[in-house]
Amino acid sequence: MHLDVVVDDIDEAVARVLAAGATAERPATEHAYGKLALFADPFGHGFCLLQLTGRGYDEIADWRPKEY
Repeated sequence: MHLDVVVDDIDEAVARVLAAGATAERPATEHAYGKLALFADPFGHGFCLLQLTGRGYDEIADWRPKEY
């Protein structure tokens, strides 16, 4: 299972999850749909922080990664 957490301010949210013990796996990066950062909790479970622009999840419905 992988969780996506939508936030209003990704920089603030990144600071909070790191202070709570998460490990950064990929820093916040800009995408057409907004900003995305990947983390693992202290037990190794992955999760993302998303700061979406525009229409929320509808914005990424047709999005495909360049490399996966």
